[in-house]
Amino acid sequence: MDHRLGMMMLDVDDEQADNDGDSALGEDRYTYGPVLLNRRDLQHHTWKVTFDGGFGRVPITDKVRSVLDVGTGTGIWAVEFAEAFPNVEVIGTDLSPIQADLVPPNCQFIVDNAEHTWAFDRKFDYIHTRMLTLGMHDWPRFFQQCWNHLEPGGWLETGEVQFPPKRADGEEAKESPFIRWGEHAYEASANAGIDMRASEKFSNQLEALGFVNVEREEVQWPNGPWAKGRKNKLMGRLVYQNTLDAIPAVAIALFTRRLGWTKEQVDAYTAECIKDVDDKSNHFYYPMQVQAPGPR
Repeated sequence: MDHRLGMMMLDVDDEQADNDGDSALGEDRYTYGPVLLNRRDLQHHTWKVTFDGGFGRVPITDKVRSVLDVGTGTGIWAVEFAEAFPNVEVIGTDLSPIQADLVPPNCQFIVDNAEHTWAFDRKFDYIHTRMLTLGMHDWPRFFQQCWNHLEPGGWLETGEVQFPPKRADGEEAKESPFIRWGEHAYEASANAGIDMRASEKFSNQLEALGFVNVEREEVQWPNGPWAKGRKNKLMGRLVYQNTLDAIPAVAIALFTRRLGWTKEQVDAYTAECIKDVDDKSNHFYYPMQVQAPGPR
């Protein structure tokens, strides 16, 4: 398997991609085969493109002998990491046992709730987490557990989204059902005790624990292939597909339970949002934040 692109196939001429105008995309030049991936796996491939085929920002040296992937989901990051580094022990944890049965011998999965006291007391050289924003109520407690489970000199890495999505710099501000979807999601999550902009506070929380080199990297995930360049266009296609799945899923899960919407309201609003996303005059992106503080 190509760890850089997974199952994605890209058909974009480099020079042509780099010379695209900002406002007119022209005809869609992307083609990709059957991508039978769920949203978590789509997000995984988007992160891989973000990191130019890598697994993150943490330097993987001979000192990294054990890795913990918290909130592993389908386990795709853990499995690919274990395949790439067969001498490293990799453990993935998640609430649900949905990972593959056939995994590398240096990889295993444990059912565990990251918000509770962890089910093991061992330490790791590298703890990797991402896309936990919608499920994490107490980040300081989570970071404390990460600190407690890191070896001296160990690294922690986080990758999170912030809501709502935004428009590209310089684009005219106008009414947007899609951005309002993100605002509603933020409000509904807050009603559940979850802060969808929690990563804005990570630096202070990590420094308070004793982490060093606490610098955050802000990344833009374009929604659709409007951004210039081969890499951004591939990211945009992945993010667009993820968005089509996320809009109804988030609305059903949050708006009905936390905002009192009916299913009929959700269905009607979902259609408005997708129409807004499909309007090529709109250049949306998700603000993402990566932090790799350490060594501990």
